[in-house]
Amino acid sequence: YAGAENGLFTISIAQDSLIPVPLSFPIAINRLIVARDSLYILDETGTLYSTGDLSHFAIQGLTAAAGSIVTAIAPDRNGGIVMGSDTNGVAFPVADSIFANLFPPGPISMELHSLSFATSTDKLYVTNSLSGFGIFSPQTDAWQNFPSGVNGTPTADYYKVLYDSIRNVLWLSTYGSPLFQLQ
Repeated sequence: YAGAENGLFTISIAQDSLIPVPLSFPIAINRLIVARDSLYILDETGTLYSTGDLSHFAIQGLTAAAGSIVTAIAPDRNGGIVMGSDTNGVAFPVADSIFANLFPPGPISMELHSLSFATSTDKLYVTNSLSGFGIFSPQTDAWQNFPSGVNGTPTADYYKVLYDSIRNVLWLSTYGSPLFQLQ
């Protein structure tokens, strides 16, 4: 699946075009992830759509509960999702409510652009724009921060993060700079 400002798409069998997936509601997709047997779609307003069959969707507005616009989602270690917001840091759902700042103090900035949880390392990787990026380890309950332009970390606007479990490498994309790889 691929998400775009004008909806959800699949790749054609010939792999030469995108085919729209008919949904019963219009959606501008910000992020989408698969966790266990569900597809999670985050729209540009911070509303989360989840489905296991593409026919029935659970819809949850996250922005009001998180206290700021939810900008990123990633699977968490328990099969749910963890969320990042534009001003209030990391949040997670518990029952029917969301608690901001799940992880202890230490994210380099409360402004999060992207999240990636790697089950192979049991770590959460986050990008924090011009502030840098960070890694949270649930086992030690601690952050390792990498401030932009400090101690060998390239000066950049850290935008997207992806942990590549096949190569055991953390990939970081930066706005206006080349792709950065941390091994």
